Amino acid sequence: ELVCGIAKNCLVDENFESTISGTWVGSGDWLLSTISPINGTKSLQHRQNDNSGIDTLSIPATFPSIGDKAIEWNFTLRNGDWDPSTDNYFYFALMANTQDLNSDGYFIGINPASGNDYLTLWHNNQGVKTPIITSNFDWNASDEVKIKVGLSTKGEWQFWYQRKAEQSFI
Repeated sequence: ELVCGIAKNCLVDENFESTISGTWVGSGDWLLSTISPINGTKSLQHRQNDNSGIDTLSIPATFPSIGDKAIEWNFTLRNGDWDPSTDNYFYFALMANTQDLNSDGYFIGINPASGNDYLTLWHNNQGVKTPIITSNFDWNASDEVKIKVGLSTKGEWQFWYQRKAEQSFI
């Protein structure tokens, strides 16, 4: 689930309750599931396949230049009954220059370059992943976490997270 900020001036506002819009690129690797939804009656779920590699879902959006205005992302992620590892990880692309996620961009999730399962915000520049903020949250099997990321007009990044069982963001 992707949620708008207070201003409701959203580039992407998606709850994945009805269909995966044709605007999304890579939707063939994803489905809307009614099994244990995060919120409402459906949730976006990765479609299992026998192929190794990276599966992505993206939507074209034009973001303001860093520093032009404050930007906020709000979403909830839940992985399956597996613990992330060096070869089995996930992340959310906040913004990237191209659909090729090895290009320049900003990401949050389990950083595949770090060798641990800590929730991390990082910058990727031509495949070089540089951590910006690393939390002490060690992601495990079946974790469900609300994540809030902020980028200030000064170009400063912040993020907060809230585990399903917790009452407030850390």
